[in-house]
Order: sequence, then structure tokens, then C-alpha cells
Amino acid sequence: MKREEFDNLKVGDLCVVKGKYDNGRIVMVRYIEDEMIVIKAVDGECLHDPVGIKNKKLRMTGWHWLDVIPTKVES
Repeated sequence: MKREEFDNLKVGDLCVVKGKYDNGRIVMVRYIEDEMIVIKAVDGECLHDPVGIKNKKLRMTGWHWLDVIPTKVES
């Protein structure tokens, strides 16, 4: 995700996880504060937390570990 995308990110937006843990999983943004984002998998399954807590429904991550899924705009 680019900085501009992060600045426009809202609760409820869909993203794809990048990196080692949960790579490729689709998640929904649940909370944003400062540079951190709380995410939840849309499939309802648990996420892996890279700091050691496994099998949690919510995970805190940085904006650089996500890519925004573009929404379709109808004209």
C-alpha cells in the first residue's frame, strides 16, 4: 500500500495481506489509529499474529503489510 492509499483508508475497506504471515488473505479494516491498523479476515477464520499470539480473530498490523482492494465505481 502506498502512503496516499493509507491516508484514504477507512474502516470497512477490504485489503490483501502481504508478507510471510497470512499472505494473500483478504481482510477487512476494523480500526485505524496513527500508523497501525486492526484487521479481521473476511472468511471468519483466525489470523496468525507475527508477535507470537496465534489463532486470534483480530490482528494489528502496519499499513505497509497490506494492499488495498480497489472498489468498483459505477458510472
